[in-house]
Amino acid sequence: MKKQTLLALTVLVTLCTTPILAAPRIESEVTSTPEATLTPAEERSISVAAGRFLRHAYNARKATQAGDADKARAEIGQAKILLNIIENALPSYVVTSRITSGDLTYSNEEKVKPTLIPIFEELDKVSLMAPLRQARSEKTQPNKDSGTEVIAADDLDAVEASLDLGLATDALALADEKLSSGDLVATDQALAAVLGSLVFSAVEVDLPLENARDNLMLAKSAIQADNREEAKAALAQTENELDRYAGEATKSEKKDIARLRTEVDALYAKLDSGKDSKGAVAHIEDWWDRIGKWIKK
Repeated sequence: MKKQTLLALTVLVTLCTTPILAAPRIESEVTSTPEATLTPAEERSISVAAGRFLRHAYNARKATQAGDADKARAEIGQAKILLNIIENALPSYVVTSRITSGDLTYSNEEKVKPTLIPIFEELDKVSLMAPLRQARSEKTQPNKDSGTEVIAADDLDAVEASLDLGLATDALALADEKLSSGDLVATDQALAAVLGSLVFSAVEVDLPLENARDNLMLAKSAIQADNREEAKAALAQTENELDRYAGEATKSEKKDIARLRTEVDALYAKLDSGKDSKGAVAHIEDWWDRIGKWIKK
């Protein structure tokens, strides 16, 4: 009897000291559903448009600083067209939010568009370097000997740049307004804000793949300029970089790399023999996209 009583007391104490899991005081759920998805070619085009927008903003600022209001106005006009093109091309997302606490519930559904546009610098490397550096002007120091600017030591190749579309749109509208009123100083400040709408984030760079993509773009430009020798050199370097990456790739990736390398080889042979390179640009862009998927893994 004593043993039974002791056992009952032990069970009672155990039950009393076991923590009771309470219901959450607040819960939330947010879902984002795209109304449409962009193809890799469309993503490239939007990135190129964003890059050209930055270039026109940069040109407008240089014209403003030189006192050429007409040139600045023309450049701002081009930048506005590109912003409208980007806005029109971007798909909307339906964002649904639900938050509950006790008997209280909040729910909302709205359509939004992406606010950050990735800048694929290798698509338009020459045109983008100037605005990228200009946007980082706060990190520059004057060179007392030459009077030129020296870019800070941080490496742009290890940085991913995105355009803040909302900030860029507002700043460009302000620049247009100030230019119309003849205030070139305020126009210059607003255009500096446009270039400052670039958002930089450090990324882990996979150099062989990044270099392969860069060389593919060089090959593309060379083919468009009908410079077969330069295109062949860029394609050969692309293959070298793919070989470098294959040395540390997974078994399944090595098969994909071998397949891609065979395709690059075929284009190289076609260029080397002087055959028609029709369709080469489309092939290169496809390879660029495929390599990009490996980088994102």
